Amino acid sequence: TLDTIQLCRVYRLTFSCRELFLLTKSILHSLRSLQWTALFVFCVIYTCAIFCTWTFY
Repeated sequence: TLDTIQLCRVYRLTFSCRELFLLTKSILHSLRSLQWTALFVFCVIYTCAIFCTWTFY
């Protein structure tokens, strides 16, 4: 489909420019840390919400 063709173009363009490749690689590597940070923050907020619900109900 058209989306697949556009994705292939972007993929080829990324590897043709070294700077763009490094930028894309850096963003993808930082997503792993961001994912773990978001999960940790979610767990802390969820735990605090349960504690507050039990305490003030």
